[in-house]
Amino acid sequence: MSATLKPWVKGPLEIIVNAELQYRSGEDYDRRQALISFDNAIEVAISVYLSLNPKQRNNTKYTKEDVARWKVNFHSRLEFLAEEIKRRGVVAPIDVDELIWYHDHRNEFYHGKMRGVPDRETLEGIRAAAVWIVSFLFYTPDVFQQVEFAINARAQRRSRWSNVRTDQLIDNVLGKVEIADRKYRASTLLFLADPQYYEFFQSKLIEEQYGSPNISKEMYPELQEIYQNALKAEISSVRIEHFGEKVCVNIYHKNQDETTTCVRHPVSEWYEDIEEPTFDLGWDPDRNARTILIRSEVEILNRLGIIDDENMDLAYTNRHNNYLHNDME
Repeated sequence: MSATLKPWVKGPLEIIVNAELQYRSGEDYDRRQALISFDNAIEVAISVYLSLNPKQRNNTKYTKEDVARWKVNFHSRLEFLAEEIKRRGVVAPIDVDELIWYHDHRNEFYHGKMRGVPDRETLEGIRAAAVWIVSFLFYTPDVFQQVEFAINARAQRRSRWSNVRTDQLIDNVLGKVEIADRKYRASTLLFLADPQYYEFFQSKLIEEQYGSPNISKEMYPELQEIYQNALKAEISSVRIEHFGEKVCVNIYHKNQDETTTCVRHPVSEWYEDIEEPTFDLGWDPDRNARTILIRSEVEILNRLGIIDDENMDLAYTNRHNNYLHNDME
């Protein structure tokens, strides 16, 4: 996000960035999450604004009693919003009763009472509302530009990262390359010279090593980036495999004797209690890997044995901090 952005605006804006990415994805799961996230952005924006020092909001002062009353729940926050719009003499592009409808719609999806996905009109409406409210409250006219800047920065940052597991796989095959009397890892040279072929070569080596194109890319580095030391220390690799008619999670454990053991978990066996499974044998393994491993709740990783019971709180904290860090950069 832009360095000129006030620090207290980054919290609500980062929620909009996540919601925007989900909105653009277009998948059913992401559309539901986008509705929830845009709604959360509205509530967080109002709460943050009310918590600011008057000097941080153009010297606008409110009584402690009013602030306490407005911060009780979502509906009381909307009461504040309506009063603030009137106080500033601004014509809002959306009415409070529409925000209530979006919020009720969000609750239906969040609590599982409504099946299916939000329609495009609903998503576009709450998206516009969230952006306008952040812009209005914090006197930030370029919210859409800030969101686009954050999304592009994130994409560029991640495109520069090589994959530790891929490096090991490539270096095991190609070793080191000598240039001008110095030796360099082949993986480093390949990534710097041609990142796209680096990814292609990774896929080729995986297919040769595992004998099947039905295995996802290595997911351990991304899980480690999110959860850090909350992951089990003995895990060395995590992949999704399409094995026969099943979608499986393959977890590789490094033993004390340096050998590796693979434990295969058929997803359907522990996902039966989920009303709308976020995987499909018709999807490619990488897509299933993201929905099963990266977008799932911490409890799913605990059920798989990737995170121990005693590290659950740490996992929640690390995941939250990772999202904040990525979105605020």
